[in-house]
Amino acid sequence: RPDLIWLGNVFFALGHTGLRIGELASLKWKNIDSTMNWIHLIDESARHSTLKNAVTTKSGKSRSLPIQECLEKLLLGLPRNSEHVFLNEKKQSLKPAKIRDLIKKAVIEPLLKERPSLKKDPRFATARLHSFRHYFISMCARERDISIMTLMDWVGHQNSEMIRYYFHQNNPESLRQINKITFMKT
Repeated sequence: RPDLIWLGNVFFALGHTGLRIGELASLKWKNIDSTMNWIHLIDESARHSTLKNAVTTKSGKSRSLPIQECLEKLLLGLPRNSEHVFLNEKKQSLKPAKIRDLIKKAVIEPLLKERPSLKKDPRFATARLHSFRHYFISMCARERDISIMTLMDWVGHQNSEMIRYYFHQNNPESLRQINKITFMKT
């Protein structure tokens, strides 16, 4: 649906950054460096507690994460006529609660009607915006070259227990991993 392209951009960005919806909704162009290499989430809660639209992170700590090339392409194609990076169909800043409602009404419910077989998959019916964070962490955790410390830094976790909570092993990945092991030489 053309009126939901902006929502697709939100989904894409969430899946490629692991940001929480509140962090993405408050993301401003000033938080992205001019080379499009880094997103800098600066927690303003302590310094600007009286600001109505102060950017906050769940941990209260600022962090930075690199921008993947495909996300860079998306960002380069977005208009810059607002201080916020992601806007809704009315070109207004995002409201996380409205997006949460919209994903259920405009995505999950219509797809469940169109494809009844999806009702058998409990993961689909319970999918939420936070599922994109789970996806990002799982994808990163599968890459051997990305350390747990790096991943913790990107998503703002203080310990590896949360990474383990978010990581979801899937069957194809399990098969890929087990087939890397040589148990006996033949």
